[in-house]
Amino acid sequence: MILSRRLFVSAIAALVTMTFALALARPGPAAGPAAGPAAGGRPETVAWAPAGLPAAPAVARVSASRSGDLVPARGALLGAFTDLDGGWAGIRAAQRGVTLRESQLGRVYPIDHHYYPFDNPWPWPGPLERWDRAHGRIPLVTWQGADPDRIARGSLDRVIRDRARRVRAFGAPIFVRFAAEMNGLWSPMNASRTQRDPSHYVAAWRHVVDVFRDAGASNAVFVWCPNAVDDPAADWNHWTNYYPGDGYVDWVGIDGYNWGDRGPWSPWESFGAIMQGVYDDYAGRKPIMIAETSSVESSSDPSAKASWIAAAGDWTKSHPAVAALVWFDTRKERNWRVDSSSPTRAAYRRLANDPYFRARTG
Repeated sequence: MILSRRLFVSAIAALVTMTFALALARPGPAAGPAAGPAAGGRPETVAWAPAGLPAAPAVARVSASRSGDLVPARGALLGAFTDLDGGWAGIRAAQRGVTLRESQLGRVYPIDHHYYPFDNPWPWPGPLERWDRAHGRIPLVTWQGADPDRIARGSLDRVIRDRARRVRAFGAPIFVRFAAEMNGLWSPMNASRTQRDPSHYVAAWRHVVDVFRDAGASNAVFVWCPNAVDDPAADWNHWTNYYPGDGYVDWVGIDGYNWGDRGPWSPWESFGAIMQGVYDDYAGRKPIMIAETSSVESSSDPSAKASWIAAAGDWTKSHPAVAALVWFDTRKERNWRVDSSSPTRAAYRRLANDPYFRARTG
């Protein structure tokens, strides 16, 4: 069929709008006190061979707030945000990246992570989420926040109700990570924008959850996710002040990165040291998801990132409330990819094929 000129232009405009919006939603780790220079060059990429599919061992587990909230009975779900091009290149490119990683690992990721602006012109769940569902993955949608007061008073209900109806119609479980990293100054819902009063955020979060519940979107599993470090490190900005309450949270997430030893503001940090604070506050109350994490390569030790990944796996196994581990597999400000060197690639493949991280739900 040949489109009229007007329809053709409209179609191209819609595609450009979608691509631009998703590019804006592209995530990134929260920088430390100052952001270092962007990493240069291309990462080393090494061909991977498939591995076996052993079963996961038993482990103690914290229950979620409702039945069927995707908490595995044993082990931890493994997932990733996979953007091998380092920038949004379209739905097909995103699918190719996930498929390539899974082929290299010899396994399917139980969790596939996507990012959307609050009022995205290409609403979710959409093609990527339906593709995940068809291939046995659970979508993890990070839905960026907006003005908390407008959300709380219902001024943005058109958008919220639309997403809730779409989630209900999706008909399968979906993690919804709304307004993550609220304790960072980069967040549009940080309390620095509301007279240092996090109760505005809490009211907005509760309103969103209430709208989803009223719409019958019971398949939405809400992940409340602070950054592992408060920025600024002030009493009013501590992550506990933003917690909406057990009745409004299904999982607690943690975002934390090792920015490495490449600048005076950035010491090398272990995975456990990064995650322990938030874990200690909520492990007895909710299942924990490490929702974004990775490390840079060391400037002095070529095996340091590989050791960091191995230690991350060990720490997760010794902290049984962690029920999901989701990696940030891309380049953004730094090379966070899981194949940034040969030792790193080998360490991540070992972790991905550890029986503990072979967990599935249901």
